[in-house]
Amino acid sequence: MARTYDDEVDVRTSAAAAGLSAGRAAAGGSAAEGAGSAEERPEAFVWHGRLHVVRAVLGRWYERRAWWEQDPQRDRETSVPARAASSATAGATGGAGAAPGSSRGSSGGPSRAPSLDREVWQVEASTGRAAGCGVYELCREDPAAPGGWSLRRVDD
Repeated sequence: MARTYDDEVDVRTSAAAAGLSAGRAAAGGSAAEGAGSAEERPEAFVWHGRLHVVRAVLGRWYERRAWWEQDPQRDRETSVPARAASSATAGATGGAGAAPGSSRGSSGGPSRAPSLDREVWQVEASTGRAAGCGVYELCREDPAAPGGWSLRRVDD
């Protein structure tokens, strides 16, 4: 039976678990395994206070988010004012602040618009060895940003 949800979940990915692999490096493995890779596989997630350990990844795909689900206020704050503020700073300081036309935000890093893609992972997970496995769809709204995971669907 399939059920749909829109619950926030805390997900530990293989890149987040890379710090744990330091012990493996001492045993002959590489501590950099997964740390520099672009693919961050879900290893475990907490949903309703229970830890679900991922047993297998069944699929991964990207979906285009609906444009009407975007927060236009957040989009304006992350792209347009950051450029305008850097241009104003450059003009007010005689060019000492930021280069004219620079796309650097107030934090000093480059500003970027949020991704229009949603990353979906279909995983088989269980809450323990004796518990049966279920199929879960974990969704990350902005794959380029850390966090932001939600549980979208559960098949028992």
